[in-house]
Amino acid sequence: MSVESALARIEKKASQRVAALALEYHGDLRETLSAPGQGRQYGKHRASAPGDPPAVQSGTLRNSIQAVQLDPLTWAVGVAGKIKHPASGEEVGKIATYLEFGSRRVAARPFVRPTLDAFKKRHKGRP
Repeated sequence: MSVESALARIEKKASQRVAALALEYHGDLRETLSAPGQGRQYGKHRASAPGDPPAVQSGTLRNSIQAVQLDPLTWAVGVAGKIKHPASGEEVGKIATYLEFGSRRVAARPFVRPTLDAFKKRHKGRP
């Protein structure tokens, strides 16, 4: 086996592993955004409590989570920011930022950082 073919096999295996991890994290984010709220009830909708991930209202935020391969060893996983929310017309990326970090009026409903922390803890020490 030549060095070139060995390197190609290693890169292919690494690319497959990175893809699997990116898609797993994508699924974790979508799962986090599928949990029911534990906060106040507003008609038929139960909101999230401060500090908890946002509760599903329309599913737009959850459906905006994307995993995109940038090159064989690089993926971007997160909110597709240019998608517009159907009710408000605001970019979902801006809404996600307000939810993740909070604002003057609304306490944070983080979902990216806790999901990433759990993902990293689950994979700590794994090859």
